[in-house]
Amino acid sequence: MEQSQQQFQWYYVFSAKSLQRYILHGNKLQLMIGASNLVERIPTELIPAMLETMNLAENRDFRILSSTAGSIRILFASEDSARHLAEIVPLVMNQYAPGLEFVQHYQKMKDSILDTMQEGEQAIQIRRNIRFPQYPLPGPLVKRNPRSGLAAVGMAYFGTDTEWMDAVSQAKKKAASDSTDILMKKIFPEDFSNGEQNPVLELEKLIENEGDYIAILHADANNM
Repeated sequence: MEQSQQQFQWYYVFSAKSLQRYILHGNKLQLMIGASNLVERIPTELIPAMLETMNLAENRDFRILSSTAGSIRILFASEDSARHLAEIVPLVMNQYAPGLEFVQHYQKMKDSILDTMQEGEQAIQIRRNIRFPQYPLPGPLVKRNPRSGLAAVGMAYFGTDTEWMDAVSQAKKKAASDSTDILMKKIFPEDFSNGEQNPVLELEKLIENEGDYIAILHADANNM
C-alpha cells in the first residue's frame, strides 16, 4: 500500500437514490430544475462545507476519491471523522433536501482500494433495498400540496398562480430560483445574460395552441 494510502485508513461513500422519482415528482419544470440543482450540489458544495465545519483539512484528514451528481467517495485518516460525518449527514440532508432518499456507508480499508470500493458498493446496494422513512406523516385535517399529496407548509407563486407547497417542493423551488442563471449559462453560454426572462421555466407559454408539441430528451444511466 502506498504511503499516501496508508495515511487514510477509512473509506466513506454517500449515494442519493431514487433520483428520477425525486426530480420528476411534482410535475412542474421549476421544481425539476431545483431538484437537479440540489442533487448536483451535494458532493460539490454541501458535503465539502460539512467537512470544513468539522475542522477537517483536505489531504491531511481526508481525500475525496470521486465526486459525481448525488454521490461522493471519501478516504478518511480516522474512524472518528468518518463516523461523525455519517452521523450528521441525515440531519443536514433533512434540512437541505427534504424527501431525498440516500444511503451511506463507511468501513476500514482493505489491502487495496479496489477491494475496499467493491465491498463498499455491495454494502450500498444492500442498503438501497431498505425502505426510506418519510416524515412527517400528514393527518386527515392537514392541507396538502395537490401535485405531490404531501403536507403543505406554505404558499408559492408560479407566474400569476399560487399553490400550496410541501417542504420538498419548497426546497426545490428555492434551489430553482437560486440556480436559474447558472443553468441557462450552461445551456446557452453565448446568448444568455443575467436579468433576461427565462422562458424555459414557463412551459405553458411555449405551448400556446392546441396540438403544439415540445420535445423532451431524457438520458439515464445506471450502475456506471
